[in-house]
Amino acid sequence: MNKLFALQNEKSWRTAFIDDIQILLINKRYDTMGDFMKGFDEKGILKQKATIVTSTITAMEHPESAPKQLTLTAASKRQMLQFTSEDDLNTVTAFLSKQNNLRPETTKISTFKAISPALLGLVLTAVFTFIIYEDALIIEGGDEVDTSGRRSIYRKLFAWAAEKLGSQGTLIAGGLFGAVCLYFIFKAFKNPPNKVLYQ
Repeated sequence: MNKLFALQNEKSWRTAFIDDIQILLINKRYDTMGDFMKGFDEKGILKQKATIVTSTITAMEHPESAPKQLTLTAASKRQMLQFTSEDDLNTVTAFLSKQNNLRPETTKISTFKAISPALLGLVLTAVFTFIIYEDALIIEGGDEVDTSGRRSIYRKLFAWAAEKLGSQGTLIAGGLFGAVCLYFIFKAFKNPPNKVLYQ
C-alpha cells in the first residue's frame, strides 16, 4: 500500500499516509502525495505529526456497525483515527491485519463504555439546567445576573439563555434533553453495541 487517507479527528489528525512500513499522521489536510510529503517534512509550531511503524501494531478495534473510527495499539500506545468513510477504514484494517497477522473477533462493548457518552450528556444537561435555572430565578426576581470575571463570556451566555427561556422554559428544555439522554442510556444498557477487535 502507498496511499493517502482523509481523516476527521476533531482536534488532531486530518491526513494519513500509509505504506508497507509506516503510518504518517499530520493535522493538516492534503490531497496529493507530493504536498503531503512536503508538508510532513516542513517544521512548524502549529503542526502536529506522528509516525507509527506498522510492524509494532499489536491490536486494532472499531465499532461493528457503521465503522469510521479505528483505534490502533502500537508500541503499547493507543491512537484513534477517524476516517471519512467506512470504505477507507475497511481498506486500512484489511491491509494492517494482513500485514501483522491480526485476526478479527466480534465482542460486546462494556456496558459502562456503551452508556458513558449519554451519561456524560445527562450530567452536563443537569449542570447547565441548574445554572440557567438559577440565573432565570435571579432575573425573574428583578435582579441582574453577575456576568463579570474571568469566565464572563460563559456567564453572559447562561444569562442570555435564562432571559430567553425563563425558569419554566429552562426546566422544560432540561427535561427534554435529559429524557433524550435517558433514552440512549436505556438503549445502550439494554443492548450494548458490538466492536470488532483484531489481535
